Amino acid sequence: MKLKNNLNYENSSIKYSINASNYIDIRSHLERCNHLFKPVLSSYINLEEYSMKLFEQSIRYEIFYDLDLIGLVAIYHNSNLGYISNFSLEQNFIGKGLSNDLMLACLDASINKKLESIRLEVFKENTRAVKFYTKHGFIVEKENYKVFTLVKIL
Repeated sequence: MKLKNNLNYENSSIKYSINASNYIDIRSHLERCNHLFKPVLSSYINLEEYSMKLFEQSIRYEIFYDLDLIGLVAIYHNSNLGYISNFSLEQNFIGKGLSNDLMLACLDASINKKLESIRLEVFKENTRAVKFYTKHGFIVEKENYKVFTLVKIL
């Protein structure tokens, strides 16, 4: 796993971690990021239940700013396949390379675990996310009128 140890960001620490967050961290983070999802995350997910599921069942690659969880990738492993369920970064930290750090940490760990591929679903209207995933080698595997299923072969 290649996560940076610490970075100094405007006189505060950014810390990278794996599975250090708790349910409250995840729920608070998703509430702060809710409006950044297209469509808004809470319009199709119960944030309380989803936060608990991520906490209990996923492997989480995280970025904390001071004590706040500001970046999160949650992935599930099933045999030799991975599924990214959540990828989120708070508004004030977008455009600083942190999303790339999270994705690369997730991909590196998935390769080390000998996963064959990673899948995820993204709403077509979330063009920024689609562009980001495509930049990282994900391709459209299938689609319906609302959602792309993307895959990356490792």
